[in-house]
Amino acid sequence: MSTRVPRVTIGVPAYNAARFLPIALESLVNQTYTDIEIMVVDNASTDSTGDIVHDFARRDPRIRYVRNPQNIGAGRNFIRCVELTRSELFRWQSADDYSAPTFVERCVAVLDAHRDVIQAYPRAILVDENGDELERYDERISTLAESPRERYLHVMRSIGLVNAFYGVMRTDLLRRTAIHGAYLGADVVVQEEIALYGKIWEIPEFLYFRRMHAAAHSAMSVAEKNAFYNPDLPRRRELTMWRQLRERIRSVWRSPLPAGEKSRLAGTILRSAIRARDGLAHELVDGVRYRFARAPSP
Repeated sequence: MSTRVPRVTIGVPAYNAARFLPIALESLVNQTYTDIEIMVVDNASTDSTGDIVHDFARRDPRIRYVRNPQNIGAGRNFIRCVELTRSELFRWQSADDYSAPTFVERCVAVLDAHRDVIQAYPRAILVDENGDELERYDERISTLAESPRERYLHVMRSIGLVNAFYGVMRTDLLRRTAIHGAYLGADVVVQEEIALYGKIWEIPEFLYFRRMHAAAHSAMSVAEKNAFYNPDLPRRRELTMWRQLRERIRSVWRSPLPAGEKSRLAGTILRSAIRARDGLAHELVDGVRYRFARAPSP
């Protein structure tokens, strides 16, 4: 592995990703912006994921392979990618998805031209398992507002599939956030938090291809998703809405906002939670019932 630090690291968190990984890696080695490192962090796969990466690495020295000794869960593996990066700029690439050749080049150009932008991302096309187009997706979270509070609330109220999460970001600022989490919807909460640290810029071209298929994370049941994010507690009934609320408040208090702004924003988040009280109450009651149903008989 070269000792030279690349400008951009592309972290590829992978677990049993052999089916689509060759297409993902091929799209990355063909990027027009070449000052990159492609780092695959293998979450203890049991298929041929490692063999595929080694084959690509023999042909391209920019590819770096890291294997976790055990499955640490998807959320922690996303964090691991950031912990291991040495670069000024960073992006994730899903092992299922693929990128147009100019993806990185266009994003880096925006970040170089606008120092107040923390994240640049292109528009995304949803494709099926064969790569056939399903939908041209409108992300709608771009925000160039000067106020961190306004940016945060815009993202919180507009977010959908979180394709922007795979854009190029400033590594030092990303590391000030939670980066990810071992719970359902962590990417949503962190994408909102990113807006507290800088502006978010959408590139109008469709340069990201997100694959929607039967084995994708988006197609999993809630129980499967919880186990996917945290395999240590696969049978735990996660109170997802409550966890997301807690993490939103924590992200605000972790931010560099003045104390008064933190209080105002936290209050707005709590008022939004009050409007969602029916869902929160239902989740809490469901969680209590589940716990009692699993409790051993005396």
